[in-house]
Amino acid sequence: MYVQGLISFADGAALTPEVLYRASRIDGMNPEGRPYISSTNMDYIRRYLDTHVYDRWGPNTYYVVEEMSFFCLTNEEPQITVSLANHMYGEYYYGSLINLFYKIVLLKLSNRYSHVQLDQNQEEIEELIRSITTFSAKYYFLEVVSQSQGKEIFIQLRNNLGSDELFSEVKKTLSDLYKYQENFTTKRSNYLLLILTIYTVISGIYGMNQVIEDLKAPIQWGKMLSYSVFEYLALLVTVTGIAIALGLGITTLVRLIKELRKRR
Repeated sequence: MYVQGLISFADGAALTPEVLYRASRIDGMNPEGRPYISSTNMDYIRRYLDTHVYDRWGPNTYYVVEEMSFFCLTNEEPQITVSLANHMYGEYYYGSLINLFYKIVLLKLSNRYSHVQLDQNQEEIEELIRSITTFSAKYYFLEVVSQSQGKEIFIQLRNNLGSDELFSEVKKTLSDLYKYQENFTTKRSNYLLLILTIYTVISGIYGMNQVIEDLKAPIQWGKMLSYSVFEYLALLVTVTGIAIALGLGITTLVRLIKELRKRR
């Protein structure tokens, strides 16, 4: 649950630390119907307010920002209160929505990373890298408000929602994924190169010189019954080499088609 609101007090009413804290924590009433406050330690309340209150227009107007709430508390006259309400449910409202959008997307990306099996989900890893890069480049802007007060409140919202910490974790995740993907691709390429080199050498020595003539049409199946061990080895290497080459070609073509579809 996320709550945003404006609370207007009587002109001249004191906006005490307890009042600001109760609004931020959305503390209601106790069983006896009296105002409830979820902390009795004033030192804790003051430390809490140091990081959660925007007091540019104090002592008459304060903005309190918490992970689950965003309130404006004021004891100004009605005309000023109306102007504050227009800001609160105008640019500040959209600032809250943008920051909530940031947090939801960052949490979703973090959750996706936690479910990825690095050795098995290569396509999912590539998609996650693409999603993080797109979000960082197109959506996560450090400044989206031009006015100084709006910019400061926007930054306060982002800090108290924890978006910066989540973004740092996601960027670190992106760096780790790039390193893993690079190492995995290099290792896979080395293995494939080694396999293909071995097949090329053995096929060149045995296949081309011993069994290649027998594989020309029409294939002489009966002659294969009298093959020696080395000729059977040459035949096996030749056939499996062709199968591997076809398999790699088909796999590469399928991956290319998938990439083209994703780009569309």
